Amino acid sequence: MKAAVKDGKRRFSDSTINYYFRIMRQVISSQVDEKFRPVHRREWNLAAIGLPRVNPKNQRRPTMTPREMTTLLGKAEGQYLMIYFLNLVTGMRISETVAIEIDKHIEPDGSIIYVRQQREKDVNALKTDLKTEAGLRDIDLHPDAARILRNFIGAGRLAFYFRPPKERCLIRETSPGTA
Repeated sequence: MKAAVKDGKRRFSDSTINYYFRIMRQVISSQVDEKFRPVHRREWNLAAIGLPRVNPKNQRRPTMTPREMTTLLGKAEGQYLMIYFLNLVTGMRISETVAIEIDKHIEPDGSIIYVRQQREKDVNALKTDLKTEAGLRDIDLHPDAARILRNFIGAGRLAFYFRPPKERCLIRETSPGTA
């Protein structure tokens, strides 16, 4: 894999090679016999295998500084402010945040958010079969964050809808007879 070249460039980065090796190692170690004993006992000599060293400083790990987060929240308005805020305080993915339905996925006091679905990026559809079981989770909100969420929801009903990205993802519903 180290020697593989495509279009004059290395085909696999050091990080990718290490990732593929970890997967292969897990597959080999997962095979068990009828008594659930490992079939392939291995002690891996990583130096002999020649796995490349991955320097974390050279890895692309996009993060936002506190100043960048403050700037983002300071410029956002309405629904986008709440979406960014929830992403920052909960660690949810944007696709999970825009799939929240207030009546189904948020406790009335705003203390817990239930992640049960996400919005697909390309087709803008609801996706309830998440990749892993860990994707289905309950997120406890700090009391201050829960208060901010409750204030945003206010007295009316608020629901997230699945609309194309340029349209609003979050709209306020009004009771019948109100404008």
